[in-house]
Amino acid sequence: MPFTTKRRRIYAKTEAVVGTAETLALSDNVPRIRNARFRPISLQVERNIVRTTFTPLPKLVPGQTMIELTFEAEMGGAITNPKAVFDEPNWSKLISACGLKHANGKGLTIPASGAGSVVGGPFRHGETVTQATSAATGTVVGDTYLGQTSLFVRAITGTFNTTNVITGGTSAATCTPSGVTTNSLNSWRLNSDINTFDALTMALQIDENPGKYLRLKGCRGTVNFQFTHGTPIIMEFTFQGVLVSYTETAPTGTLQDSQLVPPTFFNTAFTLTDGTLVLDTATANKPTLSQMTLTLANAVSLRENSAGAPQGIDFAVVTSRSPTGSFNPDEVNASVYDFAASFAQGTVNRMICIVGSSSGSRFEFRVPGIVYAGLTDSDREEVYIIDASFEMTSGNYTLGGAGADNELVLLGT
Repeated sequence: MPFTTKRRRIYAKTEAVVGTAETLALSDNVPRIRNARFRPISLQVERNIVRTTFTPLPKLVPGQTMIELTFEAEMGGAITNPKAVFDEPNWSKLISACGLKHANGKGLTIPASGAGSVVGGPFRHGETVTQATSAATGTVVGDTYLGQTSLFVRAITGTFNTTNVITGGTSAATCTPSGVTTNSLNSWRLNSDINTFDALTMALQIDENPGKYLRLKGCRGTVNFQFTHGTPIIMEFTFQGVLVSYTETAPTGTLQDSQLVPPTFFNTAFTLTDGTLVLDTATANKPTLSQMTLTLANAVSLRENSAGAPQGIDFAVVTSRSPTGSFNPDEVNASVYDFAASFAQGTVNRMICIVGSSSGSRFEFRVPGIVYAGLTDSDREEVYIIDASFEMTSGNYTLGGAGADNELVLLGT
């Protein structure tokens, strides 16, 4: 009986001990995936020793097998929102194994200008803020500049209010919130400590009844966020892991239900600024674009171990990242925004993209440092556009000093 690709399924579970396989259940499945594929890579050693014949010797194959697993997943909200504490979406465990660390936090509304607005900003990602009188403290998630209307913090102590001034412990920036969310929100921030990266036990189900199940352990990887007009955000994953088994033994339990309908890249809030000139969907200078990509480009290697690892590999390790992106905006007058000058002068821009509006299915991507790597003269349906590629960096602070692990921040609100 042939296997069908339509009924493939991905399972994933965070490992309590990195490199030690977890027992997977049906409830560990990842909803709404597509294009799931795997590629086995086996260590094969050439033996080109001196001999009297041109006939090749068999390669030495010691049994070390790693698996590359690729698939795509829609970015949507969790199952039961809205509620007092937002559920962490099922796919969060996937990006957590790609170096984006999840945490709950609070959203503080701040005036765009005038009393209470950000003064002396930006608030810096990762710094501790303290509120006067209430003594509430929290860690900033995503840089917050002059003119922005929201500050996200991971609460540490106390309760924030709408009366007292908040001060940044590193930046010395100040603001006074005009509102505080009642719900706990989701945030994902980059992590550079390889010893605290999550790792996954994963499985690829190849059809069912009958079916085969490819199981992996110690999986880590990278992700590419793909934005296309009118469609959901697609997360393109590539994982590497150690082969555990490839058998007909199926997981047991109850499947994870589908998540909420995902938001689409449509009627999206988008801001791009070089610090002076601004393209913003909330102003007269509105950007026009139909596609965007944000790519972490993690470097992943398998940790080889000749001393005791049954297959010679312990687990996958993320050793670096080179985040990049691209988009295709319409060209505009230089007085509105100057793509060419930003490219030629290496100007550091910042960008915010908000997709979705429903509570629990609204995602905000913050990039404090865009440096253009290339601009191509192009067209979309015979309208002049700029095909732009860029590198995501730590941003450019007036107060001096680069940020850390802030080149991409994702908020779920």
